[in-house]
Amino acid sequence: IRNAQAGDFHGLTPDPSTDQNLTELMETVRTSGAQFGAALDGDGDRVRFVDETGTLLDNGAALVLFSKFPPNPDTPHSGKVIVYDQKMRLSVLGALRQSGLSPLRERSGHTFIRSRVLDEDAMMGGEVSGHLFWGKGRHLVRAGDCGLYSIFAMGELLRNQRVKLSELAAEVPPSPYYTGDIRDLCCVGNREEWLEKLAKSLRNNQVNIDTTDGIRIDTKDTFFHIRPSVTEQDKLTAVLDADKPETLLEISGLVLANLPHGSDSIQEKMKERTTIC
Repeated sequence: IRNAQAGDFHGLTPDPSTDQNLTELMETVRTSGAQFGAALDGDGDRVRFVDETGTLLDNGAALVLFSKFPPNPDTPHSGKVIVYDQKMRLSVLGALRQSGLSPLRERSGHTFIRSRVLDEDAMMGGEVSGHLFWGKGRHLVRAGDCGLYSIFAMGELLRNQRVKLSELAAEVPPSPYYTGDIRDLCCVGNREEWLEKLAKSLRNNQVNIDTTDGIRIDTKDTFFHIRPSVTEQDKLTAVLDADKPETLLEISGLVLANLPHGSDSIQEKMKERTTIC
């Protein structure tokens, strides 16, 4: 932990969801022999973990580990519901189901996920950006998302399991065709009208979509989601995941073929990310 004045992050952006911001932490863990590392955001409610090899964990893997190996196993929670961010990768959901848990999808955002954890009396909730919500009755906090508490919980988990974090994290399969957030998709003008045009075109092609928050397509082995950015005007964000490259190309091709006229920049950015994957 650095000794820094309030607001002084030594030129770094206090956002643990961005891999580039954590290179120093990764190297420090790797060279110091630490069991794990943790990075908090500016106000301490989001966290990201690094295993003993200096490898980053995504928050989906952390959600699985905390759900499977609770820090307070002597006070079990009667339910099995885990509320997850709609952008969570597919292998995380598979790992939760394999553990006998019931993942429940919710809109991205602190307010939505925390409220759903409370409403469902869920065991836990997790957001891709780094929020972890601890269900009531099992922890010291009631649906709280204290990053410091999560750090202590990780230490307790490793002490109880007596296994290296890298070994535990390996129980959650990687997602090589997961795009993560595709940001900076410029949509000058009315974003809702743009989404309505895309939704209409997809429906005309016999595609079942969910318009609860933007547009979402789900199949057995893929998902696509696009929505207005909540922080940037005239921007959209998208995310795709698939079990293999063919299905990723299939769902991305379907979306690209139905984009509204004049969406060339969006098409290029999406093509770039799905090709890289």
